[in-house]
Amino acid sequence: MHISSRSTETVYAYGGATGTVEANFAPRAASASVAISEVDGDGKIGIVSFEYRDSPSGPNKKKDFRLNIIWPPSVYHRLMTRVTFGIQVGPDGYCIGGWTLDFWS
Repeated sequence: MHISSRSTETVYAYGGATGTVEANFAPRAASASVAISEVDGDGKIGIVSFEYRDSPSGPNKKKDFRLNIIWPPSVYHRLMTRVTFGIQVGPDGYCIGGWTLDFWS
């Protein structure tokens, strides 16, 4: 397998902000990852949730990490359909990072 396409973006939050970025796509082999490039105070970035299928025409199933103290930095599934990236920072801090979504063939 090799990466057939990639999407990536920088995200940031400051002053108690919380936010998400969601990507939706047809069922396919995909990996999602995040990385922090700079943080001051309490801040985190990670995978909040992702959806997948057991078969291409089956119903979506969801794996939710929203209530976890630490969100995972990466996930992979052979039939992923959606991923939600999250960023959260304390009232006096900031966090800068990025997300990447790789599609495999």
